[in-house]
Amino acid sequence: TIETTGRGLIDFVGKYKSLTALPQPEFEKFQIRDLFDKLQTLLSEEVDSNAIDLEFNSSPDTLELTADINLLEKVLINLIKNAFQALEKSRDGKVRVSAFKNIGNNVTITVKDNGSGISPNIMDDIFIPFYTTKNNGSGIGLSLSRQIMRLHSGTITVDSIPNTETVFSLVF
Repeated sequence: TIETTGRGLIDFVGKYKSLTALPQPEFEKFQIRDLFDKLQTLLSEEVDSNAIDLEFNSSPDTLELTADINLLEKVLINLIKNAFQALEKSRDGKVRVSAFKNIGNNVTITVKDNGSGISPNIMDDIFIPFYTTKNNGSGIGLSLSRQIMRLHSGTITVDSIPNTETVFSLVF
């Protein structure tokens, strides 16, 4: 019991540290298409093994962003993997990652899936550190994503219609 409790505390402290010890962003200008190509490669095996339709689109194809590409990659991987998990019971799983300039001329990246969605009664809780609905979840992914977006002076929001679609939007 002591050993199990000790491991649990060590795990908690490690997760808490990762939440509070984010590095300052190293901003650089890059084409979003390059980031999307890297993500496509990193996630290809998981896409194939889960029979998920993953699509990336940047409009225009040469759309650029000034951000920390490594931190943004972590955010997008977290959002895409969450989408994959939401599609576990789906036969026609689709994830669409899109980049464009919104009406206010801000670069926006969306991650949209047609999975199980997020219940309205927990929508306000999903960005709270350590809140999770998953059996093996840590509850730090979305909280960490929000912190990374704040470091970029950006926002992360979510809209969800359960069992229809969920859209996470990153606005820079």
